[in-house]
Amino acid sequence: MLAVGGTCIGVPHIAARSENAASPFDRGGWMIGCYTRPWAKHDYRVAFDAIAEAGFKYIGLTGAKTETGRVIASAATPEWARQVGEEAEKRGLQIPIAYGGQIAAWKSLQAGIDDLRKMIDNCQIAGVWAVQMTSLGSAKLYDRYCKVVAECCDYAAEKDIA
Repeated sequence: MLAVGGTCIGVPHIAARSENAASPFDRGGWMIGCYTRPWAKHDYRVAFDAIAEAGFKYIGLTGAKTETGRVIASAATPEWARQVGEEAEKRGLQIPIAYGGQIAAWKSLQAGIDDLRKMIDNCQIAGVWAVQMTSLGSAKLYDRYCKVVAECCDYAAEKDIA
């Protein structure tokens, strides 16, 4: 086992995302897990192993030693996303959240929308329940960033991603 300090996630109970589908968050109480970030200099499977060995059932996807620097990114292929989901499942881990990183809103509104939709697709393939959006990067992009997120909300709901 690789001894590294952990960053924990705690996800509270929130309402279901659609009237017709039960949300994986609809469990009541808190789900405690760890992000992959403390293992960002390693293959993501090292983090998965350590987190599962520590007894956690929930994992948050952030940093990892990959081409994108994250376990799941919009630039990842669907095959990669599927592999990540399978690796989590092998270890009995569920993935409530993945860090979405900076979307390409700085290029254009459409580039940002395309980027976030790819992230949503990859999360759905991997079995991730929600995309965490942070890191605006520049106050000048605030309006465009908000438009990108707003434009992708229905798409995320269709994919059952919060």
